[in-house]
Amino acid sequence: MKGNRKFYFGDEIAIVDIKYKKHLDHHGIVIWIWSREKKVKHPYLVYEIECECGKMLMLRSSFMVLVEERVVTEQDSVMNRNKRRFVRQLNMQPRKSVEQLDKQIERILRNVSDRDKSVLVDRYNLYSEKLKPRTYRDIAKDLGLTFQRVEQIEKRLIQSIRATKEEPDEANISN
Repeated sequence: MKGNRKFYFGDEIAIVDIKYKKHLDHHGIVIWIWSREKKVKHPYLVYEIECECGKMLMLRSSFMVLVEERVVTEQDSVMNRNKRRFVRQLNMQPRKSVEQLDKQIERILRNVSDRDKSVLVDRYNLYSEKLKPRTYRDIAKDLGLTFQRVEQIEKRLIQSIRATKEEPDEANISN
């Protein structure tokens, strides 16, 4: 149910408005709150959302619903937010503490080949403080592959990891 409620920094939200077709049902994290008061008859808040797909969105509260309060604290780094986004992309629940999150990612990537691991690490910036993920073209250039092949590798790995869900260390994911 949509509603006009106030959200806070670190809240995890789901986008529910049809105006955002590409992001409908995506989850995101509130990272900034803007007040629209000047030159407006009715002041309102606009929330800057870091979407799970890596895009930054500016949304009103009526376009989203709360999933979980205070998922991210101010001390959470960009790298940890990237790691949480990656785990959510796999339809898994990210661990709360940084140490547990790191162990969870290690377990997920344990049986992935080095080349495939580098695709995921670069694509989701798992060990980088950059917010924006690297493009398929940039990764392909580094690995000497086509961008289509890098995209195929990422999709195959995501599907394989989702299929094994919580037990990625028992199945060999790489081909």
